[in-house]
Amino acid sequence: MCVIESFALCKAELNIGKRKSLKKHILETLSNILTLAGISISLFLITLYISEILKNKSKILLILILIAFTPLFLSYNITIINNEELLLSILPFTSLSLIIIGPLLYEYAFQFFNANRKKLFEEKKKYIPFFLCSCLLIGAYIFLSHIIYHNILLVIVGISFIHLVFYIVKLITYQMNSTKKLKLFYSRLSDKSLFWVNILIIGLFIVLVLDSISGVIIASTGFKGIFIINTVFLLVLIWYLGYYSLTLEKITYNIHELKIPIKDETENNLCSTTDYKELKNKLSITMEKKKLYKLEQINLSILSEHLGVPVKKTSYLLNHCMNTTFYDLINEFRLIEFKSKVAKGELKEKTILALAFESGFNSKATFNRVFKQKESISPVQFAKNQKNSF
Repeated sequence: MCVIESFALCKAELNIGKRKSLKKHILETLSNILTLAGISISLFLITLYISEILKNKSKILLILILIAFTPLFLSYNITIINNEELLLSILPFTSLSLIIIGPLLYEYAFQFFNANRKKLFEEKKKYIPFFLCSCLLIGAYIFLSHIIYHNILLVIVGISFIHLVFYIVKLITYQMNSTKKLKLFYSRLSDKSLFWVNILIIGLFIVLVLDSISGVIIASTGFKGIFIINTVFLLVLIWYLGYYSLTLEKITYNIHELKIPIKDETENNLCSTTDYKELKNKLSITMEKKKLYKLEQINLSILSEHLGVPVKKTSYLLNHCMNTTFYDLINEFRLIEFKSKVAKGELKEKTILALAFESGFNSKATFNRVFKQKESISPVQFAKNQKNSF
């Protein structure tokens, strides 16, 4: 009986060992496939960007960003296949990648939304931490002992995380300030807003969170397959970056040079002048008569041309005398048009969204958001209230 029980026990342990080995093999294979996919997509995008460099020099930044993402893929893959020697070899490149990605993304965002800026790497001081850490690692590897080198490497890994967090905060600040400026000149932000920057901010933040969580899980359980999630997310982030960098429309103004008007002591005198009073009346008549708010590419420059005055004067009228932005002004006229159509009973033949588009809105999300902000109720509830009033 003892022999039979021992044989059964050995067979059970062998089966468990085979299952573990199979799971490990599946994880390693999946990791290899994802890593190869990520690097392949990066190389494909780099090839596309190289062909566009002469037209748009900012593509150089995207090429560098994609190259910087490569060590992350490799480090995740090496961790899963459990090769510590290779991991120590790739870790310096991974930490340096995290240090350089933040400045590169920030500069690309700046270049993207300032179309007429031709120079790259104007603020070279952003890249000082990268060069300092690179020199420190090279010097420590050549001249110091392995123990000291590894300690310095761990410190730089920590610095790389802090540095990336710093640039995430910078991107958030840039997004907020740029959106304020865009509202002064554009009526539609669905294709010009920094939504894609929001995704990049969230994406970079998730990269940090996933790395931190993965480290805790590995330390507590030893399960390294968690890095599969990191690899998948990084793959999606690179695809997003590549896709939107090829499709998004550029800003025609240089956001960096746009100034948010600051009220001064003379504004009341200017707003009370006959010139500005007449301009305000002309604005209302022009908008109602020509229905400029329905134009797809309407912006402050086009409105100023119709009014026959400089952009600066129109901007002053809106921001100081009317206490509004161009974005809010145009959407206010669109809302008035929409409510007028509802009042005429056009909802009997058309949908709410159809009337919104006819009124000048080009996005359901924008229409719903603006309507709720102005009316404190949803468009659907507004339509129901109108039907009940008849």
